[in-house]
Amino acid sequence: ADRARSRHRVKLCGEMCATAFVASARCKLWWMTPTWGHGGEDVRAETQFALMELGDGAGYACALPTSGAHFRTTLEGNAKGEVWMIVESNCEEENAIEVDNVMVMACAKSPYEAIRRAMAETRTMLGTFELLEDKKLPETVDVFGWCTWDAFYTDVTPDGIEQGVQTLRDGGAPARFVIIDDGWQSVLPDKSYRKVVVSSMSHFNHRVYAVKANHKFQKLHLDLLPEAESVDGLAKVVRKIKTEFGVEYVYCWHALLGYWGGIHPDEENVAKYGSVMKYPKHTPGVLTVEPSQAWDPLTVGGVGVPSPDTLAHFYVVTHDYLSASDVDGVKVDAQAVIGALGYKNGGGPAFARRVHAALEESVRAHFPDNGIINCMCHSTENIYNFKSSALARASDDFYPANEASHTVHIANVVYNSIFMGEIVLPDWDMFQSQHVAGALHAATRAIGGCPVYVSDHPGKHDFEILHQLVFPSGRVLRCRQAGRPTRDCLFRDVTRDGRTALKVWNRNFVNSVIGVFNIQGASWSRATNQFASLPKPISATLAELCPRDVEGIADRSTQGASFVVRSHRNRRIEILRLKECTSIMLMHKDWEIYTIAELLEQGDIKFAAIGLTAMYNGGGSILRIDMNGRSANVTAYGLGELACYASRAPTSVHVDGRAVSPDFDPRTGALSIDL
Repeated sequence: ADRARSRHRVKLCGEMCATAFVASARCKLWWMTPTWGHGGEDVRAETQFALMELGDGAGYACALPTSGAHFRTTLEGNAKGEVWMIVESNCEEENAIEVDNVMVMACAKSPYEAIRRAMAETRTMLGTFELLEDKKLPETVDVFGWCTWDAFYTDVTPDGIEQGVQTLRDGGAPARFVIIDDGWQSVLPDKSYRKVVVSSMSHFNHRVYAVKANHKFQKLHLDLLPEAESVDGLAKVVRKIKTEFGVEYVYCWHALLGYWGGIHPDEENVAKYGSVMKYPKHTPGVLTVEPSQAWDPLTVGGVGVPSPDTLAHFYVVTHDYLSASDVDGVKVDAQAVIGALGYKNGGGPAFARRVHAALEESVRAHFPDNGIINCMCHSTENIYNFKSSALARASDDFYPANEASHTVHIANVVYNSIFMGEIVLPDWDMFQSQHVAGALHAATRAIGGCPVYVSDHPGKHDFEILHQLVFPSGRVLRCRQAGRPTRDCLFRDVTRDGRTALKVWNRNFVNSVIGVFNIQGASWSRATNQFASLPKPISATLAELCPRDVEGIADRSTQGASFVVRSHRNRRIEILRLKECTSIMLMHKDWEIYTIAELLEQGDIKFAAIGLTAMYNGGGSILRIDMNGRSANVTAYGLGELACYASRAPTSVHVDGRAVSPDFDPRTGALSIDL
């Protein structure tokens, strides 16, 4: 630049050389959505990740704008097809003539290898985050959970929490992980608003006034626990659901700055944190994607913001309280506003770096299972500071009452996982099992590699759906990594091109899985900033899939291997070579899940262990297969019908040393064993 600036706008290219791209760009202050396109005119403001398909079979390129010590970079295009880099600190005092390390690019023959290389280089360059492969995942990811949010919103109570876990347990789908979401903290609006009725309509103007559970958790029924009144109410609730209802892990919600409106600057109980009222100053890019942030309640009403040092003390005190109440972790929400509050504090990137370092230090000290879920965090000021955090929400919320949002939600979690899945395990969010889209959501969670949890109202559960996700033990069959799109739909808009089915691939311990979904018909409208349905009727989509759709399956299998492909809903078994395809026609919001198992051969014997037929991701039950001569040893988890393929009827079958009589169909090779 010709002079020191806090915001630089630099032309990256006059014309994109890619044949197509998929990107993740913010659609709100808090969240990203995927975008697809072919030229610079399709690159949206606040683009934070781009994967490009190069022409003439040259492979793929990944672009990662960075967020460094003082400046954050995003991409945006214009009507001329140009692509520009926006490099900004969002703080007038934090300026520079030159800024280094503003973007990383990497190329490879594989799209996912290009992403991996770019992310590894970004990690080395920034030094502020680690890759997911080097992090500890909390044990909550492998058990079924329940969140209070859609069941109660901020009206959560101890009785409601008890009822929620009890009705799930009684139905044979016990929640071993519970999130007590927003509604437990001691918060108030500013004094001038406490007698105004409108203040009760929004919690965005509420601020923390004490580090303890609010009055709802202190006025407990006498029979809740026979403990001394001196025991805190939150602790009583947590201990009861753990001792009486089999819950193992409980997380509590709080915002990155305490609450939506931060920490009260004028309340005696929290005066030691030195909170100062600040009013978010959003970047031009954020105001482009979400103009309403100019008059948002946080922008107008302000946020009580302590310094990073006193905020670190607030985290310690809050987490001390939660840990003493037998809470195992935290869901930390409202993160992406941090960039708008960094002025007078070194700028957004610098402020975010210090805040996340303090947060993670407290989490390590209080919640040794790495108990943290990051939420509303879709700005790179946050994502590139996840040094030890291993979980983050992948999309905007599950909205029960918004019909157009559900297929868009699925597209968002899948495509945002391309980017986020290198740093964290993407959390695909809660859903409600009795919802009209409950089965669609359940099928995606089953193959997403994500935590599986619902937000059902107590007593309002679809156990036919839940029993395909969770065992009576409370465990789930989680895939081993984040679910991501297959190559043939990476660069297709699966929400509104009218013809492309979404295909999601993943891996289990032994087998692989592909889910296919028709999620056409709705999208996020950047013109109206809301979910928008396309005119009906929505066309059916034809999906073709083959074993090689699973990235790396050839490298994990015997050369020249064939594969057994079984559909969950249709229960059809096919034998396919690596590049051979099967197909399915899907109506709007229809779906299918295919388990893909390598066909093992010993002489004239061919065998494959497919998985438990009652589970969406039944292939996840297979933990190990060994073939020794003319016998096969299978290690599996769970109970029910185990589907296998055999080229001939077995002479004997033993389960845990006990002889059983299997069912065998010589026409199809289908072998069923009751576990």
